[in-house]
Order: sequence, then structure tokens, then C-alpha cells
Amino acid sequence: MIAPGVDQALFHPPEGAGGEPEIQALLQPLLRRPELPPLLALCRPDPRKNIAALVEAFGRSTLLRSRHNLVLALGSAAGCPAADQPPAAVAAAAITATCRYGLQGRVALQQQLPRQRIPALYRWASGLGGLFVNPAFSEPFGLTLLEAAASGLPVVATDAGGPREILQRCDNGLLVDVRSDGAPQVALERALSDPGRWRRWSANGLVGVRRHYSWQAHGQAYLAALGGCLRQARVAPLPPEPAKGPAVRRCRWDGWRWKPASSS
Repeated sequence: MIAPGVDQALFHPPEGAGGEPEIQALLQPLLRRPELPPLLALCRPDPRKNIAALVEAFGRSTLLRSRHNLVLALGSAAGCPAADQPPAAVAAAAITATCRYGLQGRVALQQQLPRQRIPALYRWASGLGGLFVNPAFSEPFGLTLLEAAASGLPVVATDAGGPREILQRCDNGLLVDVRSDGAPQVALERALSDPGRWRRWSANGLVGVRRHYSWQAHGQAYLAALGGCLRQARVAPLPPEPAKGPAVRRCRWDGWRWKPASSS
């Protein structure tokens, strides 16, 4: 498998101390203290993404509630005619958990975030010293983890699937067994407990993406794989076609040798 790349011209660390005004304007009405380091989750509104469990972990932690915000960018549930359909159900479960723990003003739920604002959202979270969180039951690869890493944003991610390889190569956060009761809360609190480690993870993610997950690295891996295939096949040029004459008017290559073509 050749991993995809991430566009580092689009996804990059914050530049300067100005923040991301468009993201600040978007989230400020939803958060009491928008300056706090956020936990950011960005995914489709799919039950497999396990978003309600993330809200539960956030709500049970006095430390997380007092020092951080939770920002959920879940795509759009528009067009769902019934509340029991998966996208609407995921948003409803997150809202229910928010109300159960009294997290209004600490949790921001965005369901219609324009795609062009997503890079700025990563930079905003990175600039405030936040984390990217992927609490999915399983993740085939995890492209959002690469986007977060390229933005200098450390991660806490499920240990089921692609995130294992990404964090092994990038060393920019923690893996967690999301099915283990209490484990997500412990991992989030631990990941945010040491500013020096946060800075090291942030730098590691930038280096890891550049080395393993840039489009240049993707192209080099692809060409290397093609070269290996060609060497294994031992491809040789075709031998020259026999000269045409009265005995051999037309020839065809049968995979092994030139043979006279049938007159028909």
C-alpha cells in the first residue's frame, strides 16, 4: 500500500500570532471562552466515528471541562428527513450528551462547515495549543490525522486501523483503545498535561508528514514500486520483425516469437 499525500501548501502551521479571524468569528458565539485550547474532532456524521463517546469523556473530566473546549465539525446533516437516520442521530446523540453534562458554552457543534475553511480550523486549534481527536471504533487510514499533523496539531486517535501506522511514523500523539471504559478520558488528560511534550509532538508531526506523507514522498514511493515491478518482470524489447518477402507476407507476435499471420 502506498499512502496518499497531504497538500502542505494548504495544510500548514499557523503563521504569526494573528490567529484565524474567520474561525474565531464562527465559533465565538458558541463558546464562553473561545481562547481555551480546543479538542477538535472533524469527521462525517457516521455512528462508527463514536462522537458521542468523545462528548461523554469530555463531560466526565473536570480537568477538560475547566481548561478546554470541545469543537465538533461533523459535516452536514441537511437533507435527512428523519431524526433516526445516521447523520441526524449522531448529531442528536452529541447534543444529548452535551445537555446531560451541562456543557453548553464549552461544546461547539458545526454541521455545515464549508470545506475551504477546514485548513484554517486546524491552524486555529494548533495556534491555541489544542489537540485533534479521532475516537472512531475503527479507521481504515486517517487522512484527517495527516492534515492535523501538517498543521502542527498533535493527535489522540483510535488504535484500530491506520492511525497506528501514522503515529508510529510521526510520533505526534497518543493511541487509545476507545472501547476501554475511561481510556479516552485518561489519554486526553495525559496528552494535554505537558506543554513541552505538546511542542515536541507538534514538531514531530511536521517532520513526519514531510518525510512520509507529502505528495513528493508519495510520488517517490510510487515510482520505486513501479521500478521494482519492472525489474521483477524482466521486461525485454521485442525481437525485430522478420523482413517481409514472398514466404512471409505478414507476421504477428504470439507472446514468444514472430509467426506468419494467416492469409485470412
